[in-house]
Formats: sequence, C-alpha cells, structure tokens
Amino acid sequence: MKSRDDELSAMSVPQLVKLYGLAPGTEDAVGPEFKRRGDPARDELIRMLDAIPQDQLRENGENIDTITTVLEYTFPSQASSDALDRFRSRVTDPPMRDELRRRSAILKGRMRGGWMDEAWSQANRSMPPREQNLHYEELLMANAAPGDRVFFLVEAAQTALEVGQYAKAEAYAREILATPDLAAKTGDGVYYGNHVLGMIAFHQGDIAAAKHYLIESAKTPGSYELNGVRPPDPSLAIALLERGEREAVLDYLDLCKVFSKRDALIEGWKKTIRAGGTPNFRSDWLEADLGRK
Repeated sequence: MKSRDDELSAMSVPQLVKLYGLAPGTEDAVGPEFKRRGDPARDELIRMLDAIPQDQLRENGENIDTITTVLEYTFPSQASSDALDRFRSRVTDPPMRDELRRRSAILKGRMRGGWMDEAWSQANRSMPPREQNLHYEELLMANAAPGDRVFFLVEAAQTALEVGQYAKAEAYAREILATPDLAAKTGDGVYYGNHVLGMIAFHQGDIAAAKHYLIESAKTPGSYELNGVRPPDPSLAIALLERGEREAVLDYLDLCKVFSKRDALIEGWKKTIRAGGTPNFRSDWLEADLGRK
C-alpha cells in the first residue's frame, strides 16, 4: 500500500492544486509537498496562473485562490511577486484586485523580513501561541513598503485585540483610520479599523462610542474578504444586541446591505432582531454563500 507521501509525490502540480483546494486541512499535507519540489513547482504554478484566459478569471476562483496562496506562503521570491503583480494587472474585479495586492504585499514583506530566519523563528516559538500570530504580523508590518503598511495594520489590530493588548490594538486601528484615501486602498481597513475601536470602547463601557464605531465600520466599499464566505466580524453587533441596542444594530445592517449584496439574508436578521432574538450571523452567512455556488 502506498503511503500518503508516495501518493502526493506521484501527483502532478495541477492535481496538487486541486487537492489543496478541496477541503480544510489538505494544505497541511500538500504545502510541504510543494515546498519539497522547490522552484520547478513554483514555476509551474506561475505558468498555470499566467495561462488562465481573461474570460475565465472569475470561473477559476478555486485555482486562483490556491495558486496565489501557495506562491504567497511557500515560495516567497521575486518571481512569485512578479507573477502576482502581473496577474493582478489582468483582473478587473475591484475586491479581487485588492486581495491580490494584499497577498503581493505579504509576499514582499516575507522576502524583506527574514521570515523563517532561524533567529526569528526561535523567538516566535518561545512566545505563547496566542501571541505568535501578532509577532508574525508585526514582522510583516515593519518590513512593508509604505503603501502596503495598512494591510498589515488591519491584521495586527485584530490580533492585538484578540490577545488583549488593547493599547496596541487601539494604536494600530487609529493609524488605519488615519491612512489617506483609506476606502480606495482597503475596504477591510474601513471595517476593521472602526470595529477594533468599537470593541475597545465597549469593553471600557462607552456604549455611545461603540455604537458610533459600529455604524462607521459598515461604511466600507466592501472587499474580497468582507464579501466572501465569512461575514464581517459580528462580535460588536452581538455585544450591543446583548445590551439592548437593537436600533443601532438595525442601522448597521442596512449599511451592510450596500456592500454585501445579501438583502434577503440581512432582512431575515433584522426580523429576528425585531422579535428580540440574536441572529446566527456566521452560520447563516456561510449557508447563504454555499447556496450561491
């Protein structure tokens, strides 16, 4: 009987791409196989990306996501960076263009920041698991080109909030919102800069400020992430619902309809809220997204 490693080694690069995109967890096996194959596998991935016809860019969503992810995480190199930038120049969908720019920025930050350098890796391993992601995001942020810094600020602000480093989270969120032409650069920044400040205000007992930031967060043009399979982080809306602030959450949801194009879903949530309940934001969003495919 063939081992899992033998099965993977017998697969072509296109077959590995398909397997990688099949289900959560498959990347844990396929990623190392791509890395083992080295530059030849990277070059084939780049050829696959370049070969996607212009009229099939949207239909090749899974392959595009897998190829760009593998280039970003497994093959941080100038060739990969050039391929992502070249592909982005062909994409006309604004949210997808923004996501590709973010991935290119991550790749470049890895190249500049010595990611996987032994000294950095050793320091990262010595940290509590909850802080390792923040350490990684701050590495990328420190090595980002000035125009790309905001992408890493968005990730760092959310992670700092999650690990309870509120001073950092607030500083990062305020820097996000101070970014010139923020909405044109990243819809995620508009949402999460306000979301983080709203969560901090809520924890500090400033409900008026929390409601303000909730409403401001939804004044985003949207993004690849916000319009994807996950809903905008609903934790601030849920917290305010638990405090009885239903009108603010209803106003927030009306604004979310503008960028999410999920009118029926959001109207269902509003009905639940008016009846005194709290919607299952994440699971409902996922079910609605699966129903679209």
